[in-house]
Amino acid sequence: MRDSIGAGKTWEDFAVRFVELGDGLEIPEAVSSSRKSAEGRILAANGTKPPADSVLAQRMRTGGDIGPIETLVDRHLSHAEQFPSMSSEEFLNFKDTQLRSPDIPSPFYTLYMRRLLSGLPLAPHETFSHPVACVIAISSRNANPIETLRNLYDESSHGAKRLPLWVNNEYLRYYVLVHDEERDDITKSMTLFEQMKRHFGLHCHLLRLRSSECVATDDDSIRLPRCEWLAAPEELAEIQTRELLEDIEDSYPCIYESDTTAIKTFIREMVTQSIVPSMEDVLQLGTTR
Repeated sequence: MRDSIGAGKTWEDFAVRFVELGDGLEIPEAVSSSRKSAEGRILAANGTKPPADSVLAQRMRTGGDIGPIETLVDRHLSHAEQFPSMSSEEFLNFKDTQLRSPDIPSPFYTLYMRRLLSGLPLAPHETFSHPVACVIAISSRNANPIETLRNLYDESSHGAKRLPLWVNNEYLRYYVLVHDEERDDITKSMTLFEQMKRHFGLHCHLLRLRSSECVATDDDSIRLPRCEWLAAPEELAEIQTRELLEDIEDSYPCIYESDTTAIKTFIREMVTQSIVPSMEDVLQLGTTR
């Protein structure tokens, strides 16, 4: 990526975080109770009160509370002490001088920071959690694809998904056409994709996935990769659910390896060809003002 003076630099650990549009939009605790929703602090972008179940799910995804983060790190520390692997045992007992280097953070510190950063709420005084892009996706079976994409754009710009006025509404919209490899005609999907590019420009991607359920016994199956930016309440709930299962191995969801390759390609292209260049343009504009 290029900095403000146009110099290029490579970041090996560059990461992107996907959230539902509007996650983290909360009413501060200090606001009077008359403005709070009955189920919690979360209100929709347009000020309406969302259903109770969606509030709880959104609150779990948003995270950011110190209590669950500390509980999660304590659980990982306890597990490492009870069932130490070679690396964790060396770290816990300070046997490896390299692990004690100040330049190499503790894995538990890294876990704490990731869970803390995964729960930053949307706020008017800083922009760390403000969106830099929005993925607008439809299926290749959609009867009115172009109209549907326009409606989804309008919903994020002016409708129910419109964020508050203190969030810059000019963030990138990235359009994705999801093609079913097992049930859809790729020729028709390619024709539709070309039509999308004519209407919405180059910020488009054709994502080809398999719709059949993937199980561990399939030849092309791999364990679904863990989300590195999972909120602490989500991970705690996942751990508690897994502890109740008799066969832990069967509790892990699987995905086709071809699908993971397609998703990684989609994310890489979206970031390198669309998100980073658009953010660089904003940076250049900001430095010239």
